[in-house]
Amino acid sequence: MFGHPLKRNQNRIHLTTCRGGRLLLNEDKNEIEKTDELLKSIGYPDIPPVRPPYGKKLIGFPLYLSKTNHDTITWNLEPDSFYSTPDEKINYVKEHIQSGSIILMHPMYDKTDSELQAIEGILQSLTEDGYRFVTIKELQDKSENLHK
Repeated sequence: MFGHPLKRNQNRIHLTTCRGGRLLLNEDKNEIEKTDELLKSIGYPDIPPVRPPYGKKLIGFPLYLSKTNHDTITWNLEPDSFYSTPDEKINYVKEHIQSGSIILMHPMYDKTDSELQAIEGILQSLTEDGYRFVTIKELQDKSENLHK
């Protein structure tokens, strides 16, 4: 994702209570609401999408997000989960990429710089193959226009 728009990553999910078959989100609901208030107070115009932790979209979390007009964003390629070397990750992405793909990688946990090598290789390879890199907002806007 380029352009570094605001995004949020819910690192904790606490589905602590179940009443009437519905999961209630205590800390996550408060965190989302506080973040929305903070963003509004500094003049941020859009509500950024929420990336559920580990991509888990349990019943209560997406229901809450939908009711509060929050988009959920997930990914379809995660080379870190399957491969360890840069070449393996680059090949995995090249073999599975499609228009609209979102690639999840975690360079902040890499102490060898191999993750950065993988990212550079992926960017170079996909650019050579004619892919463009856009923000999540641009991807969402394009998707909405396709469905009109």
